[in-house]
Amino acid sequence: MSEEQEIAKQLPQESISETSLNDSSIPHSETQATNMEVHHHPKVEKKNFKEYFLEFIMIFLAVTMGFFAENLREGIVDRETVTRNMETIVSNLKTDTIHLHEIIKFTKSRVRSLDSLDRFRYRDLTDTKILKEFFLCIDTAMGFDFFRISKVAFDQMKSADGFRLVKQQNVVDSIFAYYDFNGVLDENTDYINYFQRQIFNLYHKLIEPDNLTETSRIVSGNRASVVELFNTIATMNVGLKRFYARHLGMQLQNATRLIELLNRTYDLK
Repeated sequence: MSEEQEIAKQLPQESISETSLNDSSIPHSETQATNMEVHHHPKVEKKNFKEYFLEFIMIFLAVTMGFFAENLREGIVDRETVTRNMETIVSNLKTDTIHLHEIIKFTKSRVRSLDSLDRFRYRDLTDTKILKEFFLCIDTAMGFDFFRISKVAFDQMKSADGFRLVKQQNVVDSIFAYYDFNGVLDENTDYINYFQRQIFNLYHKLIEPDNLTETSRIVSGNRASVVELFNTIATMNVGLKRFYARHLGMQLQNATRLIELLNRTYDLK
């Protein structure tokens, strides 16, 4: 084969190779373009006024419902606290009523003893037999006890500002009126204690319990002190009858009514 024929046979193959090379480069650029199109960011639509308004309503309702739920929870806790405090006050009041019954009974018995003691005013205390009876009577009459109010629950509730949680003003007023009235009983107690000290001073000035004969002699020489002794006994007895015993009865009524009010208001058992 000649040299010209050999060259002519090779030419088409090189053209084919170049063509293949060119053809293979076309899909590569097209693929890059396609990949670039995939990474384009999507368009975001703007919200209209209605959507913003609905979001605002939802947030507002959530906050409002949370606020009301918290208030409701606090209200329940406050009511439970008030109920517990009132139960404790009622317990103190029941203790008071028991003590008041005892003190009223004791005070009435003491008044009777003082009435009996006053009768010795007109008897001859220089007589040792009568003087012995006088000793027994005065020992009974001078025994004394006072009403001591139970106010632990009231003081604790007051110091903790617990009455701020009580919605019923009539309940608050009734509780404070009850404990304020005890100040009247304290004044009565001070009055009686004053005269009782006077009686004891005069008694020890005149009486020698272990020596009736000596007592008879002292009494006979101190008639003015004897008269003062009986006058002081009578004055104290009036305080017991007209003030202390009557005020004890009033406080017992106050305690009973207050217990009924608290039981009824707070449905206590």
